[in-house]
Amino acid sequence: MFNKKYVKYFIVLSTILLMMLAPIYSLGDYSITNVNEDMTVLDDGTAQITQTITYNITGEINGVYRTIPLSGNQSIENLTVTTPGYYNELEVQNTSTGQEVKVWLYKDKEKTQKVSDAIVNVTYHYNFLKGVKIYNDIAEVQYNVWGDSWDSEVDNLHSTLTIPGPMNEAQYWLNPPDIVKSQKVTSNSLITEYENIASDNTNVEQRIIMPKSYFKSYDNADVINKDAKEIIIADEKKYQDGINNTNNAMLLILIADLILIILPIIIYFKYGREHKINFETNYLTDIPYNDSPAVVNALTNKECGDITIDAFQATLLNLIDRGYLKIIYSNEKDMVLKVNYDKYADNTELLGYENSLINYLREFEDEDNNDYISLEYLKDNEDPQHFIKYFKSWTSTVRENEKLYEKTVKIFNDKGYWYGELASILGIIFGFLAICAGFILGRIYALPVIIASVILFVESLIIARMPSVYFGSYTIEGCEYVGKWNLFKNYIKDYSLIKEYPPQSVQIWGKYLVYATALGCAESVEKNMRKYFNTLNLSEDEFYSYPLLGVGYDMGFLMMFSTFNHLNTIPTANSDNDFGDLGSFGDIGDIGGGGFGGGGGGVF
Repeated sequence: MFNKKYVKYFIVLSTILLMMLAPIYSLGDYSITNVNEDMTVLDDGTAQITQTITYNITGEINGVYRTIPLSGNQSIENLTVTTPGYYNELEVQNTSTGQEVKVWLYKDKEKTQKVSDAIVNVTYHYNFLKGVKIYNDIAEVQYNVWGDSWDSEVDNLHSTLTIPGPMNEAQYWLNPPDIVKSQKVTSNSLITEYENIASDNTNVEQRIIMPKSYFKSYDNADVINKDAKEIIIADEKKYQDGINNTNNAMLLILIADLILIILPIIIYFKYGREHKINFETNYLTDIPYNDSPAVVNALTNKECGDITIDAFQATLLNLIDRGYLKIIYSNEKDMVLKVNYDKYADNTELLGYENSLINYLREFEDEDNNDYISLEYLKDNEDPQHFIKYFKSWTSTVRENEKLYEKTVKIFNDKGYWYGELASILGIIFGFLAICAGFILGRIYALPVIIASVILFVESLIIARMPSVYFGSYTIEGCEYVGKWNLFKNYIKDYSLIKEYPPQSVQIWGKYLVYATALGCAESVEKNMRKYFNTLNLSEDEFYSYPLLGVGYDMGFLMMFSTFNHLNTIPTANSDNDFGDLGSFGDIGDIGGGGFGGGGGGVF
C-alpha cells in the first residue's frame, strides 16, 4: 500500500515543478512578414548590422530568440534590441556554435503581461568582428542575410549592404539567385529585395569581392595569407553552372511530364475510338447470337475477354433452364437445387466448365435430405478463399472449352490497351520520381514540376485501373456483336418496349434471365418480368412449369446472387475469418555557407 503522505508530497512537488516550467514553454506560433537588414562595412573590417524582423504572433508567447553563428575568432559587440510598443528583457547565452539572443516580451511596464496575437517589430543592432576577410589580392564580404535555421518562411526581405569604397570596382554574387525579386547598385551599396524565402535549410547569401585598398586597417578583419580572387570567381561560376544545369534538368522533367500527360490522349485517339455502326432500330427483341452466356459475359464486359462472376451465375441458370438442375424451391432467403441425374447420366452435350459447375454444387449435397443443395447452406459453410481459387480454375476451363482467346482477338484489338498500360506504368514511376526531384532539387521550375508530376501520377493511377475497352477498340465485327447485345439489353431493361413488343412466349423469359445475368442487368429484368407476369392470367401450374420463371418471380435468383457475390469477395483483415555548414573560418568559404551571419530563430 502507498503511504498517503508520500502521495500528497508527490502531487505538491509535481505541481510546483509544472508551475516553474510553465513560463519556459510557449503555446503560441508565429510567421515573419517582413525583414529589413542593413549592414555597413567599415574601413577597419567591422560590420555594423541592423536587422528588423516583423513577427506576426498568434496565441501567447514568452518572447522571441535569435541565433548568431560564430566561428574561429569571430565575435559580436555592442548588442542592443528594441521592440517599439512593447517592453523587453534581453538574455544572451553563449552556445557551442555562437550566441543565442533571447528577447522576453511584455505588454506592460511592470513586465507581467505576455504578448499574444500581435504584430511585433524586433530590431537587433550589433557589430560583427572578424567577418570580413582580407586576402593577399582582394577583400571579401560573404554574408548570410538570412540563415538556414528558421522554421518560418519570410514574405519579404529588404537588404542594404554598404562597403567602404565604390561598387564599380567590386564584384558581387547573390546566392541563390532565383529568390531575388530585384537588385540595385548605388555608389557604394548593394540593395536587394527578396520574396517568399522558404524555410528549407537554405542560406540567403550575398558575396562581394573588392580591392584591399578600401580598408585603412585590418584590426577587425580576418587576414588570410593566400590569393583568393580566381578561386572565388571559379567557385561562383561552378555554382552558377550547377544551378543552370539543375534548371535545365527540371525543365526537361517538366516537358517529359507534359508529354506523358498527353500520351494517353494520343493513344486513345489512335487506338481507342470505336467504329460507328448504324442500326435500324434501338432495340432487339430476340437473343442476337447463339453463344453461351459465359462467352457473352466475357466479350461484352468492359474488360473484354475477362470472365466475371456473372458468367458463373448465368451458366448455373442456363443449366437449370436446360434441365440439368432442378429447383426444389426458391425465394429471397434460399434457393434449393437438385441435380437431375436422369438427364445428367448422359452429359455429353455439356462442356467441361458446365460439368465442373455441377460437380462443384454436388459437394454440398445433403445426403440426409434427398441430396438437396441449399445455396444458403453453401454461402454459410463455403470458404471464400476456396471458392475464389475454384472460380479462377473454372474461368480457365471456360477459356479453354470456348476457345475464348480466338473469339476475343476476332472482335477486339487490345493494342491500345497495352500501350495505355505501359504509359500508366511509366507515368506512375516517372511521376513519383519527378515529385521527389521537385522537392529535393528545387529551383525556379520546382512548383510547375511538382504540380505537373502530381497530375501525371494521379492520371496514371486512374488509367491503370481503367477497363481495357477505353484504350482498346472493337473491330467492325466486334462493334456489331457488342452493339446487338446492347440493343437486346435495351429491350429487356425497358418495360415500355416489353409492353409494346411482348415476347413470343412466356417460356422465353427463362432465356432472358440467363442472358440478362450474363450482361449484368438481371435485377432490372426481374422487375420487368414481374410487372409483365402480373398482366397475364397464368395458372400456377402453367407458371411453374417453366423452371426459371419461378426463380425470377419468387426472387430466388437474388439469393443466388447474394451467395456467389459474397463468396467472390475476399474477407478483410478484421473479419471473422483469419486470412491470414558554415564556411570554414580562416579560409575561402563555401558558396551558400557564408563567411558570417545567418543563423535562425523563432518564438518561445
